[in-house]
Amino acid sequence: MSEFRAPTKVILTPTQLEYFQTSQTHNDVLTYIGVLNEAVVSVKLSGECSQSDGVTAILTVLDTVENTAQNIPPVENAASRFGNPAFRTFYDRMALTLHESLPIPAEAREEVAAYFIESWGNRTRIDYGSGMELNFLCWLMCLERLGALQASDHTALVIRVFWRYLRIMRTLQSTYWLEPAGSHGVWGLDDYHFLPFLFGSAQLRGHKYIRPKAIHDAEVVEEYSKEYIYFACIQFINSIKSASLRWHSPMLDDISAVKTWDKVNSGMVKMYTAEVLGKLPVIQHFLFGSILEYGGPLAPAGEPDGHGHGPGHKHEGWGDCCGIPVPSAFAAANQERKSASAVVHGLQIPLQLDTQYPHKLISAELDAFVKNELTRWNSSGLAVAVVRQDLTSPEPKWHIEFGSYGTAQADGAPVTPDTQFAIASNSKLFLAISVGLLLNNASIAKERGEQLRWDTKIHAVLPEWELMDETASKGTTIQDMLSHRTGLPRHDYSGMPRKGGVSEMISTMKYLRPSAELREQYQYNNLMFETLSHLPPTLLNQSFESYIAEHIFMPLGMATSTYSVAEAEAGGNLAHGYQWHMQDYLYGRNGTLRPTVPYFQRPGEENIWAGAAGILASARDLSLWVATLLNKGRHPHTNETIIPKQVVDHVATGVSVAAGKAAYPELSPKVYGCGQDIYSYRGHVIIEHGGSNPGFKTQVARFPNDNLAIVALSNDENGGHIMESVKWRIADQAFGLEKIDWAKRYGDEFLERIAKNQKVTPRPADPRKPSASWNAMQGTFGHGAYGNISPCFVASRGTGSTPACTEVLKDSVPRRILAASPPNASVPTFIVPFKRTFSTYLRFMHFDANVFNVSYVWSNADVRRKEGFALGTGEDDGDVIVGLDDRYVVEWVDGDANKGVADGWAFSGDFWGKAGEVRPLEGETARERAEVWFGRV
Repeated sequence: MSEFRAPTKVILTPTQLEYFQTSQTHNDVLTYIGVLNEAVVSVKLSGECSQSDGVTAILTVLDTVENTAQNIPPVENAASRFGNPAFRTFYDRMALTLHESLPIPAEAREEVAAYFIESWGNRTRIDYGSGMELNFLCWLMCLERLGALQASDHTALVIRVFWRYLRIMRTLQSTYWLEPAGSHGVWGLDDYHFLPFLFGSAQLRGHKYIRPKAIHDAEVVEEYSKEYIYFACIQFINSIKSASLRWHSPMLDDISAVKTWDKVNSGMVKMYTAEVLGKLPVIQHFLFGSILEYGGPLAPAGEPDGHGHGPGHKHEGWGDCCGIPVPSAFAAANQERKSASAVVHGLQIPLQLDTQYPHKLISAELDAFVKNELTRWNSSGLAVAVVRQDLTSPEPKWHIEFGSYGTAQADGAPVTPDTQFAIASNSKLFLAISVGLLLNNASIAKERGEQLRWDTKIHAVLPEWELMDETASKGTTIQDMLSHRTGLPRHDYSGMPRKGGVSEMISTMKYLRPSAELREQYQYNNLMFETLSHLPPTLLNQSFESYIAEHIFMPLGMATSTYSVAEAEAGGNLAHGYQWHMQDYLYGRNGTLRPTVPYFQRPGEENIWAGAAGILASARDLSLWVATLLNKGRHPHTNETIIPKQVVDHVATGVSVAAGKAAYPELSPKVYGCGQDIYSYRGHVIIEHGGSNPGFKTQVARFPNDNLAIVALSNDENGGHIMESVKWRIADQAFGLEKIDWAKRYGDEFLERIAKNQKVTPRPADPRKPSASWNAMQGTFGHGAYGNISPCFVASRGTGSTPACTEVLKDSVPRRILAASPPNASVPTFIVPFKRTFSTYLRFMHFDANVFNVSYVWSNADVRRKEGFALGTGEDDGDVIVGLDDRYVVEWVDGDANKGVADGWAFSGDFWGKAGEVRPLEGETARERAEVWFGRV
């Protein structure tokens, strides 16, 4: 070790920070945290531990510090919300002489004491944050390196020394009203500290009974605060803040949804690395000397001296936590107790917003309107978030209100702002923005030798890529895919879990027939977004899901947003999607609204669907998302750029004409950018997207010129008309416009759709028989992307024509499908097992000659049986059967053995899911005109 010297601040620039993050000192700090962390796993505060003379000496020093604080009362300072000047007197008493009793060399005292003195707060600003807490940790590191502490002391350093330090800091914070100066991650905890939550979660690892969600139970918190630092911190927060954790400590509230303490603890370590050791405003105050060395590049001449605050970390006035102005927590507590609680509609939550702002984003009239609509439509639940930016404030300021209505889950759990919904195709914007981030990735450009662009041909990036149409195959660009103009229709029924994942799915698209030429027609297509989710694995060897988490979810604090079904289900906040069981309007069956339990995709099946529609998120998380979009890609509360402005602008720039004709006089025609519809409403530009997954409907919209955003999430498959009515009602109110009765308009549309569904050509009274026998139309038939089908002819209701088909009909779902079919049992019917993302069975019902009507039917009965959800009450065990009134056409086509042409089934009637007007398929035979052809295998 070199000669001892007074440590100094060195890091002033991002380049220096980057060096620090790869330095030995950085690694040593993380290692030391890890050692202390492991030393207290499953250890209570009252637990026995080894305690050397060095630990005893440190505790004596801390006794002196505490006595000093008790003898220096705060001065009268009523005009200030934080920063009592008496703190400076206390700070000056933290003299070098305190270290004379510690067993370290006299020449080292000045260097070591600097960390100790700076661990109590900043004398000038009278503030405290994670940087000061880090100084205390570094002080302990220095003492151990100098031999004052032993490895056997590690447990005592946490449950004796650090615990004592924390209690003294609480005294200082409450006595002198120290302003919070922690990193943004700390603001989501308790404003000041990070390490108590990290070490505290380690204490709870492996606990047999207590789970992270127990922090919401006041009795549990009271009992366990005596033994566990984590619960002691929660008790501290509850003692000074009147509002719910979800408001003043949103990160803790989100963390409470995590299933195990092991995951909480590992997450805390990762977050500390990013939010404390990875933040320039914190590390610019790190002290380097002979014990903790720097050794990196010096700052360029003219840089600030490092004693001020870095960019984006201001201390004039109140701080900001999740949109809530935050003074000293203790000063804020006094003010909060004087404030009335606002209402988050449908759920009582103390709401801390600017008291000068009229809380009319969700008015009482709107609240009543939503409740009435849910009742009128017998709908399950709805979550609403309304966000508006206040541009009159010099600092980022946002007004956010949540509306929570109805039921989230089958057990009656109510919808809250934290209920997770499948946001379905609102996931597409996340994918589109991830593409924009990849285009801006310099390392990818360097490795490829050229910059990726929106107009880069996709075949040059993904080797699996090939389409049936050669022109489209070679010419399709990334922009074409994001704007739905590849010429390929939906082909959604080809979707299924595949062993080879997204890569395998891409390789099958060459078998899908296009419905238009490249760039000829807007054709909404999920497969293209699924394909683009393969870019991070291809370019970075990183999963798409982790890429989004790293670059969007984590930086924005969208802590509970995920692509993982298992993770969402374990958290307990995932809404149940409700669907209309056995609905078939053709035969006058309205169906019964039932919860789809469990979620329609099971863990491990969601990978391919992720890029198109895989996110599970809450209204609270999405309020951060839309605020970031309104703020042109900058974090709404820190103004830190998360998404480059040019990317936000590009995805919201129209490329394809999605609707050339306006649906209503108040609307304009609609163009589509990248995962975004752009049009106008009563003269106001709106950028939005809808979403639809089984049992869920979502709408995420923003009015960029009006600084307004609206999030609406429904767990009712028919909840779309309610969401749209609510969206327009909020907009009318915000813009001061006369209300339009959108509820009636959408209600009329709904009835028109039912009437249209019931207007079908009746089956001829004397239908012609097919050209082949019923048995001859059985067998196995295949398609390169859709897979195989094996139609089973039903000889009589409940009996198959072959032993294999009889086995299929033993399942209750086919029997109930047949029971729900037309009462005329003489209609020849095939049941086709067809387990895909949106289908479980196909039902072929004979119409005339070789033509059959097709319904694709989805049920979760098999999953419920496998996972123990079945009620065991006979045929109907609480599952959901949907799709009976979705009708397409399939035609049997005879083969020609002489020409080597196989027989098979030709699907049409928009089975492929086209959009707009496309040229009809031409050909002499049904096979040539087929949208999808299944030939005999």
